[in-house]
Amino acid sequence: MIQQTKRANVMLSFILLDIDYFKRVNDTFGHQEGDKILIKMSKVLASTVRSCDIVARWGGEEFLIVLYNTPIDKAHIFCQRLHDRINQIAIGHDTLHVSIGMTSYPINNQTLNLDEIIWQADEALYDAKERGRNQTRLFKEDLLLDKR
Repeated sequence: MIQQTKRANVMLSFILLDIDYFKRVNDTFGHQEGDKILIKMSKVLASTVRSCDIVARWGGEEFLIVLYNTPIDKAHIFCQRLHDRINQIAIGHDTLHVSIGMTSYPINNQTLNLDEIIWQADEALYDAKERGRNQTRLFKEDLLLDKR
């Protein structure tokens, strides 16, 4: 997809999301229930993206989504829809919540490799967690300045 952006002059949006307090789910309800939550989450993600997009389990309770030909403002609307759908997944007497970090490619005419793009989304994800979780944050250079 990154190579296609160079030929087709399109934007990609990268979304990294993490289930909030997932360890608490496993500790309270057991790993089998945690696995069921991951399956429900996967189904929500798969049913929300288009066929041209990519959804992958990134590790543990993290998921990566790549939205093809999607500028960041449209990706933000997509993330709001994700929050709405994910918040309908029940966990005991509560509902599931996720923190989301986003970045886009290309940005400011930079040519980044995949690791650098994922790093940006991960920085935004950690910013969402630090700001209280259950929200979406966009990678901006000032995130790095805040941490210095």
